[in-house]
Amino acid sequence: PAVERLLGFTSEEIQAMNFRDLIKETRIVSDTLTPVRSFEPYEQSRKQGEVTKWQADYLMVTKDGTKIWVSDISYPWFGEDGCIIGSIGSLRDITGRVEAEARARDEIERMAITDALTGLYSRALFFTRLEDELKRLKRSFEDLSVLVLDIDHFQKVNVDFGHKIGDLVI
Repeated sequence: PAVERLLGFTSEEIQAMNFRDLIKETRIVSDTLTPVRSFEPYEQSRKQGEVTKWQADYLMVTKDGTKIWVSDISYPWFGEDGCIIGSIGSLRDITGRVEAEARARDEIERMAITDALTGLYSRALFFTRLEDELKRLKRSFEDLSVLVLDIDHFQKVNVDFGHKIGDLVI
């Protein structure tokens, strides 16, 4: 019932399909969430009994086509002869967490390249972009214009009227 609530497929439908067909992206937790290009090396390790615990995050497609992120923690399932016949584990919907992490990364990236007060790009980004532009101009022989603005004696505004007024002026 939990799988049906999570993915929308009945247990009969899940049993009749290759579960990995629902997985669009895999990030192995022990490999610092590095995306997986192929399951083959992991499958070989599992078959040889070298994997005692599998922990990964998957981007999956539900029955209605919705994409969700799930966390999987599973263990090998051994038959009576000691051979691995499958896995036993659990899936947990982590879509909200993954989306929050992406928003946080975007915000950190934005903060790294913009000035908090003005919202303008930072000095560091200006020089990075200028360097890239100068390299391009070296190849294309085009012209370049740069406009630099400076407010003379601005410290006096902060001293005379306070930093809040100075911030407003900027």
